Amino acid sequence: MADERDLNAEEREEIESLLPEAYRLAGLDPEAAPAAGAVVRAVNDLVGRLRAEDLDGERASELALALGCLLGQQWCSEFGWEWRLVIEGEFEGYGVVPADRRFVYFPMQDVYDLLVREADELNLLLLFNMTAADCLPAASGYAYVGLG
Repeated sequence: MADERDLNAEEREEIESLLPEAYRLAGLDPEAAPAAGAVVRAVNDLVGRLRAEDLDGERASELALALGCLLGQQWCSEFGWEWRLVIEGEFEGYGVVPADRRFVYFPMQDVYDLLVREADELNLLLLFNMTAADCLPAASGYAYVGLG
């Protein structure tokens, strides 16, 4: 069972402050208000290109933090999910959750894993589309089933 708390003002500011750089990295203009699906597609494509580079751990972490913030925001804006600090066992991280807490998605961790483990399937767009189509695994409220 996971535990969670709301993000404090400093944590929310950190996420907000990373969004302009993430949009730039993804080649998107936030002023043009791209649709959430287009944002996820651009991030998915960028991660695919970045996987071909030999990123060191620090650069992968920087990219994952920025791009993960952008991804998480798409779940929030498109599906009404919300940012929370979620603790599962020894792991603690920023995640997005639906109101019923059936799921938790840690977008920063997902992007980091995709950047450093090329064998992992690049499924950011697939996960977004599955969430949009409500084709996620069966789960009860407050199960915090991990996605990604």
